[in-house]
Amino acid sequence: MARLYHPFLCLLVVLGASISFFPIAKATTLAGCSKAESDALLTFKDGVIDPANRLSSWQGQVDCCRWSGVVCQNISSHVHVVELNLENDDYFNYQTALLGQLLNPSLLSLTYLSRLNLTYNDFGGTQIPQFVGSFGSLRYLDLSWTNFGGTIPAQLGNLSTLLYLDLRSYWSYAATNELNTRVDSMEWLKQLASLRYLDMNSVNLSAASHEWLQAVNMLHSLEALRLRNCDLSVVPSSLSFVNLTALEILDLASNFFKSTLPTWLWEFNSLSYLDLESNEFYGRVPAAIGNMTSLDTLILGGNNLDGGTISPSITNLVHLNTFDFSYNNMSGGVPDWLMHMTNLTHLDLSFCSLNGPFPVEIGSLSNLAYLDLSSNSLQGSVSELHLANLTALETLYLSNNSLSISINEEWNAMQLKHIGLSSCNLGAHFPRWLQRQRLIVSLDLSNASIEEALPDWFWSSWPALGALDISHNKISGSLPESLEGMEELQIIMASSNMLQGGVPNLPSWMRILNLSNNELSGSLPTTSAAENLSFLLLANNQINGSMPSYFCNMTHLYYLDLSNNQIQGEIPPCLNSSMLFFVRLSNNNLSGWIPSFAVCQDLIYLNLNNNSLSGELPPSLQNCSSLTVLDLGENKLSGNIPIWIGVSLQVLAILRLHSNTLSGSIPPQLAQLSNLHIVDLSNNQLSGLIPSSFGNFSAMVSISKYISVPNSIVIRSFPKFILQPTVSITLSAKGQELGYSTSTLDLVKSIDLSSNDLTGKIPQELGALVALQTLNLSRNKLQDRIPDMFAGIRYLETLDLSFNNLSGVIPESLSRLSMLNHLNLSYNNLSGRIPSSNQLQTLDDPYIYAGNAYLCGPPVSNNCSATAVVDREAMDYGSELAFVVRVNQWRFPSCNQHGGKKIEDTGQINVTMTAGEYELFREAKRREASEKQTTTSQLYKMPTVSKDPTHILDRGSKRKQHEELPPVFYREPVSDYYHKGPDYYNKKEEPHASMAESSPPRDSKKGKARSLE
Repeated sequence: MARLYHPFLCLLVVLGASISFFPIAKATTLAGCSKAESDALLTFKDGVIDPANRLSSWQGQVDCCRWSGVVCQNISSHVHVVELNLENDDYFNYQTALLGQLLNPSLLSLTYLSRLNLTYNDFGGTQIPQFVGSFGSLRYLDLSWTNFGGTIPAQLGNLSTLLYLDLRSYWSYAATNELNTRVDSMEWLKQLASLRYLDMNSVNLSAASHEWLQAVNMLHSLEALRLRNCDLSVVPSSLSFVNLTALEILDLASNFFKSTLPTWLWEFNSLSYLDLESNEFYGRVPAAIGNMTSLDTLILGGNNLDGGTISPSITNLVHLNTFDFSYNNMSGGVPDWLMHMTNLTHLDLSFCSLNGPFPVEIGSLSNLAYLDLSSNSLQGSVSELHLANLTALETLYLSNNSLSISINEEWNAMQLKHIGLSSCNLGAHFPRWLQRQRLIVSLDLSNASIEEALPDWFWSSWPALGALDISHNKISGSLPESLEGMEELQIIMASSNMLQGGVPNLPSWMRILNLSNNELSGSLPTTSAAENLSFLLLANNQINGSMPSYFCNMTHLYYLDLSNNQIQGEIPPCLNSSMLFFVRLSNNNLSGWIPSFAVCQDLIYLNLNNNSLSGELPPSLQNCSSLTVLDLGENKLSGNIPIWIGVSLQVLAILRLHSNTLSGSIPPQLAQLSNLHIVDLSNNQLSGLIPSSFGNFSAMVSISKYISVPNSIVIRSFPKFILQPTVSITLSAKGQELGYSTSTLDLVKSIDLSSNDLTGKIPQELGALVALQTLNLSRNKLQDRIPDMFAGIRYLETLDLSFNNLSGVIPESLSRLSMLNHLNLSYNNLSGRIPSSNQLQTLDDPYIYAGNAYLCGPPVSNNCSATAVVDREAMDYGSELAFVVRVNQWRFPSCNQHGGKKIEDTGQINVTMTAGEYELFREAKRREASEKQTTTSQLYKMPTVSKDPTHILDRGSKRKQHEELPPVFYREPVSDYYHKGPDYYNKKEEPHASMAESSPPRDSKKGKARSLE
């Protein structure tokens, strides 16, 4: 199961092992440090940016041993700097991080420096400098979470005295991954013979996949190895010898091994901590696992292991207190051998396909403090009898089972801190036994069939409550006017209920408030103490008024959703949190200009659809380089579509600017957006040609490209509280408005340029978009023929070319589109037989072809073979030939030879021809009549015939564009069937004055057909 985490929200920090390699140095009170060392530190200070003034104590007139973060020791009767500890203690507050040149060559003057800690500061994505390998006395180096990038230098291998090395890196889910740290090789590790602790979590080690184990196996002193989320894909099944005899901690979680469990694992007899989570290991858990008798923590979750084959030898792990087998397959009920592991304090069997009842025998695990059986298929009832012996239990997660919770309201045998009962049946009323649980920190009662108003005791029973989820019930009533007294409260999720009233005032530590899909009304609070708010979701209510100014003070705001309300006024111009990554204000009454987003590198979703915003697109949006979804449709925006969209927003996947008043041409630079899945520029005033470069949208060429937006966000402090952002849009497809949400957006690939003033041809290059599903070019002024390239768009489901000036025949290639289920070619100038093979046979709605008078064949009523009664004077220009029509490659040498029969008394001839030929002839007469009404003095000229007989330049009418009607060829009587050269027909000739209104113009003296336009 894929899990996406935001880099700033999911700092799931695994604290380093509590292994003390040497005592931490303490500041001396003897003589001060040397001038050389003092100057070196001041040079370092000059090279960094200190926004929080953390180095304010670093003054030249003060002994550097008294400076913040500097530790000195008396070594051989001299005082030296031995430790530089500049860790950013407030690691979630990036405004306190040191920036710039955090590793300055001046530090090499600190020759006795043995500890260097720069964790949680900001390298700005720059590479660790090579001179770091020259700190000859260094024993402790911590550069974790410092936002360094590029390749880790092999010179680190020169630090031969190093005992502790922590290089944990940021993990970015963004498509670019530009700041991911990597290694080219791990050979340099072999030189660190004294190393005891190595942490390279989230460093890209893929280039060393075939050598990583051999490299670390040389470190015989290593006690802790952490290589979580390192893109490793190779794990040898065996080792010739195991050199890691001192290893106590092994963390290889979240890699891509895709193999059975390697046999060398069971040779680590001293191992106490083993984490192999989320590696796609499969198969059996061997009986040899029972040999690892020192294990106290075993984490095998998130794999494809067969838990039904776990040998009872696992009960030999008598020191085991933590067992995590979640996201594997156990099948059946909770296994019997588990009841013998009485030292367990932490048991996680969630997502294990368990079924059957909740076992009463679980009471034998009396030391359990943490029990998670959520997301299985357990059935039946859970009462206080099942939990009676679990007096040490603090965490109980039973969510997403078919369990009925029937606990006596007087029961209080234990004091639970974390309770998860989501999707269990609690009955219509709030469980009264919860009122006696005074220590609750997190409580999840979502989707639990509760159908009553919030009771009075609800907000006063749990003074330590930090997280609450009561969403997806039928809870009524209102929230308290103020929650400011609940100082520990950080999370409220109460969406999809029937809550009324207003939005309450929030406590200062509130981080997440989700009250979407209720019946809240009134305006937002005028003041708020919740300046630490990170997630605010109030969508789909009846909230009115304006957005208060305190939004400007929410510098930690990540996620803002106020959509589908009645909020009016302007968007605060200061809504510019540098941490914003999701903003949805759609379907309100907002007006004014879109504010400037000067600092928006992390913004991935911006939806301001269906408001009354005006002005041009702000140039500051080009700073939002991570933007994946940009929806500004249904506003009053004007101006041109800026070129910078295609240049600066390189990870953009959805672009919707529809229903505005945008003008000018479509910039061809949009085709540089290789990840673009959805383009909707419809219902604007765009003109010019469709860029041929649109055939370069690589995401529409491949069916394997996906939209990269987070579908779940894990809250670090409450990992069971998962926020699931909804990315939903409405698109015109299959002849109707269809809604798409997060789960289906990946599958949508669409271009909508309808309802503009676009001209010219449909570009042949669009045929390269193999994976395109919807193409809507309707209601423009497109001309020429429908190109044959559509056969290349194999996944096309919807094609709308209606209300244009397209002409010619419908290409047979359309019938080869096996997935086409909606087609609209109505109201064009198409002619000829409608293709009837393959997929087009299933599209039998005549409206598809309405407004094309010259089309024939099913499903329209025009028959492609009909008897037409034609005026004699219009046809009989000589005994040999009247005309030649090239539609179906048929020629008529003469009326008599074709079966024509003269009817002398009526002046008519019966001629058999196709309906398309007949309509073409009628169109010629209609145009002639129209031109005669316009002017009686206009010269009729023969059409100029190009070398390509399918193009005719209409010189005899007011229309300036090229026509693409089936060409009509003319000749003099008793001559070749094919036309003369173009020079022959450019001769000027006057029309006959007495020509009948219904006849095409001709030269009465020569008996020659003149112009059939």
